Amino acid sequence: MWPWPVAGGGVGSRGGPRFWRQPGLQLCCLRGVLLMALAPALVACGLPRQTKSAVPSPAVVAPDLRDWLTAGGVRDSAWLAVDRRHPAPPGFGLYSVLLTRTASPQAVRVLAELLSSSTSATEAAIARRNLNLVALPTRDAAAANALLASARAEPAPTATTLLQRHYDYGQAALLLASVCRPARGAAVMRACGSVTPDGPILVTTQRELDPAAPPGQRLLIVNLGNASPAAVAEIIAAYRRQVMRREFDDRDELDGWRLSLLNAALDAARLLPGIRKAYAGEP
Repeated sequence: MWPWPVAGGGVGSRGGPRFWRQPGLQLCCLRGVLLMALAPALVACGLPRQTKSAVPSPAVVAPDLRDWLTAGGVRDSAWLAVDRRHPAPPGFGLYSVLLTRTASPQAVRVLAELLSSSTSATEAAIARRNLNLVALPTRDAAAANALLASARAEPAPTATTLLQRHYDYGQAALLLASVCRPARGAAVMRACGSVTPDGPILVTTQRELDPAAPPGQRLLIVNLGNASPAAVAEIIAAYRRQVMRREFDDRDELDGWRLSLLNAALDAARLLPGIRKAYAGEP
């Protein structure tokens, strides 16, 4: 088996046939994977560009979808530090939470990407009903939100400090235990990977996640613990697109073949001599 880490999934065995260890065949396979990933973009270059005037006729829009579009739906994501005394405010379109057991480099990377790609819920120019709120569980929300004032300018240092000094790992463990359990079904367990995942994991629901809530609520679970570091930005972007869908939990954006091939190509690049150093940022 070869290592094919998929967005939100686990990592397979690291073994493989002997011919995979031959540098020439490695490079050939990597080129093939990259060409497959780029094929849609190459085909799109030969197609006529669609102008903004090419808007679908309202007559073909289903009534329930028309209601969703009229209400605006979820149009963006925003983050906010919360604590056990100050839970997430009411009125948001969707509620998400970033869960991790440790301040790992991957957790810092994911949080920094969230901070840099979206804005604070207190500064968002969009109505709450059109926002997906990404809650960050902390021990003191006031202190954490004061730190987050510099998040857009310095996302990585801010993420590191928040995870090391303010993050509530006890609350995160409690929420992870309530989500990643067999009673929630096979699909949830596949996304979690185990009953005790380290994270970081994004969990999205229609209401604020409640550890005491019984199984049955709609969940979108994105496990980035084993995602290739260089793919984190693309996975977060796909996640932000996914929560803007009416069926936010259908995973179409996250389980698409493009993200799978991106992860595969990046992981293959790590195995090739020379490319491995560039991938890791080594001289």
